[in-house]
Amino acid sequence: MAAELLIRPGINDHPVIEELLAPDSTTMLLPGDARRPIDRLIADAHIAQRRPQLRLAAESAGIPYLIDPLTHFWQTDLRESDKLTALPYGSSMAKVSEDFTDPLRRESLIAAVMDFQVAHGATQLIAPYLYARSPQEELFTRTLELLEATRRRMDRVGLHLPLMAVLMVAHRGFAAPSTWSEGIDRFARRARELGVAATAIGFSPITPRDAYGKLLATFAATARVKQVSELPTYAWRDGIYGAGLTGAGIDGYETGIATSEACNIPRSLGSRRPTPSPKKSGGNAPGIFIDTLGRSVPARVGKLLLDSSLRVRVMCDDERCCPDGPASTTAHPREHAVRMRARQLRSQQALPHVNWRLHQLAKDAKAGSTLTLQANQILQAGGMRERLPATGLDAMTKVARHLLAENTAQAA
Repeated sequence: MAAELLIRPGINDHPVIEELLAPDSTTMLLPGDARRPIDRLIADAHIAQRRPQLRLAAESAGIPYLIDPLTHFWQTDLRESDKLTALPYGSSMAKVSEDFTDPLRRESLIAAVMDFQVAHGATQLIAPYLYARSPQEELFTRTLELLEATRRRMDRVGLHLPLMAVLMVAHRGFAAPSTWSEGIDRFARRARELGVAATAIGFSPITPRDAYGKLLATFAATARVKQVSELPTYAWRDGIYGAGLTGAGIDGYETGIATSEACNIPRSLGSRRPTPSPKKSGGNAPGIFIDTLGRSVPARVGKLLLDSSLRVRVMCDDERCCPDGPASTTAHPREHAVRMRARQLRSQQALPHVNWRLHQLAKDAKAGSTLTLQANQILQAGGMRERLPATGLDAMTKVARHLLAENTAQAA
């Protein structure tokens, strides 16, 4: 199975998606690769509602279209003006325990979630899910109940679409091997028993500052989900380490477009709660994806680096993507980000053995760490307060080398 890039567009990204999924978009990939830059398109529920162009673009390109129901926001109160409250199942926000003690109310919620996805053109469904901090937390049990009840409903009404099971959890409570049997193993076995088509796992928080121990645990726990479920497994909301996780053996990763590349669910929940002063609407401004760093940087940082002595090391070297060099990158940062992520995955998968991929991961991460230190010197000289973290890249180098050594020892 080829590694997949799952893209989650923002509210105003529909023109970008239409361009990336146009018939001639395959020319932006590696020679001989006839796929589009995007393998699966995922829309947040309120965005799917407002942007039917996304469904049409995915349909025209013949790729799966998924709608994230964002049901983990059931765990918090939302501002009255929040777009999520207008969803058919949005009235249940912050009433999880109350609603789930009533089986009929729970079934009604599940029906609303699934009917919404079908009505808006999803070709693969996502079961409702919650965010849990530990396997002992009630919300984890509720997530499993939601998955089981969703499968029963689909069978009962004859809904024959593939189902994805999402596990969104706190890293501290679920990633350690001592918690696997109660947590991710339980989830993975249930997903397999219920006949879901794929699993997706997101750990929170994930940042470019993660240290070696945390990142190694992330890789091990994600691999464990794939091993136990025996299903295609994707890293969820993880543009920072998604390519590394995929190179180590999972089936792909999901990320935003030059924004929302890291995961912090508690912060996300808090950002939508009612506040004394209303929050201004509008999506996040796109950053600039730097292939050698494997992530996007703030636009002002990217522009400075593209105009510095590091230009040749940070600029896009694909004339089909950025024909005018840095000018094209800064003018079309979202298109550039998706194309380069796609190229990165395809290049990685062209290596015929996982050990070769791990070797390349370690090599690339080490080069990225060195580049980060040099970039920070330029930022300081340019009077900027921003600094790029090298911790995550250093950790990636060590993790890739550790996994490579493990594989070599097992083969001996």
